[in-house]
Amino acid sequence: MLLVARKKYGGLSRSEESLYKTIVKKKEHLSQKIHQISLIAGTFRDSKTNNQIPISSLAFYIDLAPKSTLKATNLFITNILKYYRQATIDPNFNRALFKKIDQMLFSAIHKSRSRSPYWVIDVDRKPYDLKWLCEYFGQALCWITETRGGYHLIIEKGPDSGLKMEALKQKNPPELEIFGRETMTIIPGTLQGGFKTTRWLPPNG
Repeated sequence: MLLVARKKYGGLSRSEESLYKTIVKKKEHLSQKIHQISLIAGTFRDSKTNNQIPISSLAFYIDLAPKSTLKATNLFITNILKYYRQATIDPNFNRALFKKIDQMLFSAIHKSRSRSPYWVIDVDRKPYDLKWLCEYFGQALCWITETRGGYHLIIEKGPDSGLKMEALKQKNPPELEIFGRETMTIIPGTLQGGFKTTRWLPPNG
């Protein structure tokens, strides 16, 4: 789970700043994690200006792809050993990299998918008639999140939905962006740039 601030929402000097990351081991713990972070959401400061970042600049995201701790451990150790070898033979090696070991660990976890069970369709338009997408994907459409600038449709992967997704990609509708590996999506019910996001169940749900 990721809490970010974005310049386009106002109140930030950089284009984007990652403020808080955490790992959700069970979906039942998600609401508890969100509550814990919301208690400190108004305490973050801009890394350049030191100004307090307003809550209206924030957004909560979650990656829908489960992670493999075995893959992540192997990748993390490989990277650490590479930096260690460089540090022992190169006197000019930037040893400050070792201070970012926590970031390296989170990066390894983020890259280490155990599987990718969903697609995310980002509809970058509002209002937008979603009826045809609901009918097109049918039972494979898990839920829809209304976002600040449009909608996120969460589609379960499968043989039938896979064929439909490939056909949709061929048509390449300009208002749709399809994500199959980087499945980050806004957490429904949280604020995104001051907008209260909502989760809709499809007609078949």
